[in-house]
Amino acid sequence: MEHPLVNDTEKALVVVLPYHSPTAIAGLFAEEEGTVLLHSVKPDDRLAQYSFLGVRPYQQLVAKNNWIRSANVSFQGNILDEIQRILRKNTLAKHSDLPPFQGGGMGYFSYDLNRALERVPNPKVDDMVLPDCIFAFYDIVFAWDHSAKMLYLFSSGLPYERDSRLQQAKQRQQSIIDFINSQHIHFKIPEKIEILSPIVSNFDEASYIQAVEKAIEHIYAGDIFEVNISQRFETQVNCHPFELYLKLQHQNPAPFSGFLNFSACQIISSSPERFLKLEDSIVEACPIKGTRRRIQDPILDKQLQDELTSSDKDRAENIMIVDLMRNDLSRVSLPHTVEVPHLCELQSFATVHHLVSTVRAQLAPQYDAVDLIKATFPGGSITGAPKIRSMEIIAQIEPTARGPYCGSMGYIGFDGNMDLSILIRSYAMKRNRVTFQAGGAITVDSDPQAEYQETLDKAAALKNVLQS
Repeated sequence: MEHPLVNDTEKALVVVLPYHSPTAIAGLFAEEEGTVLLHSVKPDDRLAQYSFLGVRPYQQLVAKNNWIRSANVSFQGNILDEIQRILRKNTLAKHSDLPPFQGGGMGYFSYDLNRALERVPNPKVDDMVLPDCIFAFYDIVFAWDHSAKMLYLFSSGLPYERDSRLQQAKQRQQSIIDFINSQHIHFKIPEKIEILSPIVSNFDEASYIQAVEKAIEHIYAGDIFEVNISQRFETQVNCHPFELYLKLQHQNPAPFSGFLNFSACQIISSSPERFLKLEDSIVEACPIKGTRRRIQDPILDKQLQDELTSSDKDRAENIMIVDLMRNDLSRVSLPHTVEVPHLCELQSFATVHHLVSTVRAQLAPQYDAVDLIKATFPGGSITGAPKIRSMEIIAQIEPTARGPYCGSMGYIGFDGNMDLSILIRSYAMKRNRVTFQAGGAITVDSDPQAEYQETLDKAAALKNVLQS
């Protein structure tokens, strides 16, 4: 039985629901347009206390090449400016003792949105033609507190005016409760994904090694210190996107997993990396640089951990990106507030070990979450340093557009807070076509053959989900 907690037009209406897992509830809405699940699949992880599900958004924005579509209207403009305008028009106070996202915008920002922020070349080929951004606005949000084993349903009543907001919130909330009470769980983890074509890459081994060698030439020429070069894998499958998500999160649990379903595409993610968190004016970025694969033998696995933590090359990669993030954050932060509380910490995931750093700052009062995105997107860990020149080189070297890969997925709340992941270890799906990518940081010390192998190690988990 649900229990009302608050009836306050300044805050979302909230009820407590019987506890079911995020995938159980999300599965009831998985075939609906606009369903977005932000899923922390490692509840023992300090990054993974909460999960969120947005359903039945009241407004959607889809952007491509500075054109924005909302409902049946298309217009030119910067998608980030439009998101900022809507968020400033719709504000909401937060229940401070409950999960932090209680209504707002959810979606993804493609890596290729970089062209809306900086003067960088178009990719060579954009064969998937996926949106640069899909962002929708939700007054209905499910929120899980995994540590407390609590499930909440929020309804804000936005975008209605204040005098009718509470009534709208009650009606929408009750309609959702009636719906979930009438449904039966019909998705389960598939034993096998039916693949309709071989998994192929946009690079063969020789051409990827040549790409790495070209990147190293740019480093010796003084153009850059570091650049991320990736390869894209592709296949066709016969399955529902949510079935693919269920198998992915089962085999490769991660703190920033997610599922996004829109008619233009689906995103299926098991990202380990936070891009940006903004909570009460405190900004946190957690760039990942440095990777070793995991091995079942605990002794050999420990040897790989030690190899990673003692690697001067991997530490140098990480520190370069930390410096880049410090510089990006300083553009919108109060002076002297940028700090690095954690540098090159070892974190272990289902299939890989990583070095992870944490950069924190205090956002200056004249800026908001969207300003923070404008100052920092895309993340330095998946571009290089200096960032703009690295993005120019990526456009020259990589044969196809990245699309959602290395972009971001997450939420911006009506209260102004935000949490975004980096879209790595993720599938992009359009009809039955599935792509996923893996890359690595190229530095002056890079061994091209080893860099190629690192991309295979990173892609292994996603390949195994499709092939096992």
